[in-house]
Amino acid sequence: MKFKVVLYESEEGVAVHCPTLPGCWSQGDTLAEALENIQIGIREFLEATWAELKKSIAEDVAEYGELKVIFDEVEVDLDGVEDATPQEIEATLI
Repeated sequence: MKFKVVLYESEEGVAVHCPTLPGCWSQGDTLAEALENIQIGIREFLEATWAELKKSIAEDVAEYGELKVIFDEVEVDLDGVEDATPQEIEATLI
């Protein structure tokens, strides 16, 4: 998976953030160090998000009984799409 990152260079080094993941920032003395650090930050952000999601699912299961969710991989090509507003996606719980 690829994430866009934004770099800010100053006399003190390089700051970097991932706009897709709120609050996911890092820094480094060099560009290479900043990019390495943001990779770690993105991984940790996703791990923490997944942990919270699993906790939420466990709470729902405890409240509603058995819950099965199937995720299928979906690829969307937005080339040439003028209106890229989010579309409703149908999910099926079995």
